[in-house]
Amino acid sequence: MENLIAKHSKTIVQVKNHAIESLLTNAQEQQGQVIIHCFHYGCNSECGKSLQCQINLNPGITLEPVEYGNPSTLLHTYNIHMPPTKNYKKSYCTEFTMVFSALPKHCTAFHFIEPNLPGAKGWVIHNIKRSPTDVYKLNFGGQGASEGDIDF
Repeated sequence: MENLIAKHSKTIVQVKNHAIESLLTNAQEQQGQVIIHCFHYGCNSECGKSLQCQINLNPGITLEPVEYGNPSTLLHTYNIHMPPTKNYKKSYCTEFTMVFSALPKHCTAFHFIEPNLPGAKGWVIHNIKRSPTDVYKLNFGGQGASEGDIDF
């Protein structure tokens, strides 16, 4: 009888340890963040010289893993506002930063996807290779969007 109780207790401990390990792994994955430094260039040399030029971001921007897994969602922005506040360009290149929730650990590449706003087409950048730091530089402009080099 004691042998059966000891064996049963050992199984319960193994199950509890596995559950705790799984919870810790999920918590660590959720703690990470993805930082994207953005450089929005004007559509022409006059862009940013008048108060007519605006940048409008869709708050539904996500980072979609190429493989599978939950998308990373926008948590916070720096130097740019979300609608309904308007963002007027003050120069040809406007710099801002977006902070996203963590990507899944297995993710090796992702897509930056901004859904369309009424009257405006959203930005899409495919197959951004995952970096060890999860810090990226993206360029947006009249010629399209691209991933850039990171110089830190």
